[in-house]
Amino acid sequence: MKRIPLIGSLVLLGVLGGVMVATNPSRDRYKDYAAKQMNSYVKKEVCSDVEQSFLRDQCENAVDVGRNQMGNLIDDSTQRDNYFLFSIYTTEFNVPVPNIDNQKFVTIAVFNNFWTYQADKN
Repeated sequence: MKRIPLIGSLVLLGVLGGVMVATNPSRDRYKDYAAKQMNSYVKKEVCSDVEQSFLRDQCENAVDVGRNQMGNLIDDSTQRDNYFLFSIYTTEFNVPVPNIDNQKFVTIAVFNNFWTYQADKN
């Protein structure tokens, strides 16, 4: 009688593991996620410091236009540790733009979602 709960638990763990493997986000999805996050960060931290509204709008437009290049920069600066059930992405890069420090981000990817749990300025 004690075997039924054990077998049920093992089946449940197997199903959960299968779902985790199937929903472990790809590197391309991470690149899109990180580019979107960095896009928002630059607009908030750099463009918002521009005093004139016309120049601020131009800054934000330039950030939007450069999103693909930002994604490529992030991709080149990222290491993925794939544990099959989940992945950990570590992105370290230097951007030669005033008011942006060297950055390091560590993000866990699981269940088709990303959670950045470490963000450091160097």
